[in-house]
Amino acid sequence: MSIATRDLGNFDRQRGKADPHYFEALGLVPASGLRRSLAFAIDGGIWGAIAVVGALSLGSLWAEHGPQLFDTNAASQFVLTLFVVTQAILLVYGLVQLILSGRIGRTVGKAIVGLRVVKAESLGRPGFFRVVGRSALIGVSAVFLPILGPALFLLSPLWDAQRLGKGWHDQIVGCWVLDVRRGLDPFDAKAMRLARKAAAFESIEPSVELPDLASNADEGGNFAFFPSARSRSGVIALHGSTAASEGLFVPAAPSLQSQPPSSELKLTQFERRYLHAASGGRFATSQAG
Repeated sequence: MSIATRDLGNFDRQRGKADPHYFEALGLVPASGLRRSLAFAIDGGIWGAIAVVGALSLGSLWAEHGPQLFDTNAASQFVLTLFVVTQAILLVYGLVQLILSGRIGRTVGKAIVGLRVVKAESLGRPGFFRVVGRSALIGVSAVFLPILGPALFLLSPLWDAQRLGKGWHDQIVGCWVLDVRRGLDPFDAKAMRLARKAAAFESIEPSVELPDLASNADEGGNFAFFPSARSRSGVIALHGSTAASEGLFVPAAPSLQSQPPSSELKLTQFERRYLHAASGGRFATSQAG
């Protein structure tokens, strides 16, 4: 079944069962493992840098005062305050990351490398609780299988049966990570509308020529008989016969040429250029027009 004859909305609602060819036609590019790892490393690096400051502060206090940590002088109180502040920053940083990921599908690391998390059902916002669940799955795996658990989850997009680059945590909560730098950004409403329009136009199959019904047609499909006008006696006249000479109207033979796709599905030159830029060059300016 071609894309043009399919309800495009149903595609997005088929959770975890979308056709990769459809998304490829739209210009959507799954995030590669390298880019996902880089984004994860950036987010983790920022979190780690803040945590190290707090850990060093607490370590220095414990080394100096031991159990009498909270009965210290002013200098030690400053270090203790620094530790508390870093823990508060970590909490805020993690919360902001979750909110950003739920609202716009991006964390700091994903924004830097050009990735976006979307809801697999609609290609829209994943939502706060969805991304919380996504992160919690990796965290829980670390509790039961330290290092190995998170590693398996992070590597799971490599063996996605649908070849959409979805990890186990993505499939469970219904998310998908896209490379919006190399492909189309589904949050660009205009670009998505044009991409759907282009995909529908490109997938329209030309009309099949009707078979020849003439009784005396040759093997090549050529025939000499066309029903045209009626004679005065009511008998169907032969096309090109004496009926025309008698002043009767003789219509031309019906055309069996296939009808071109509707012009409403064609993209204008401006729309093609916009889609070309929005999709990272995946749509040529001469495509779908």
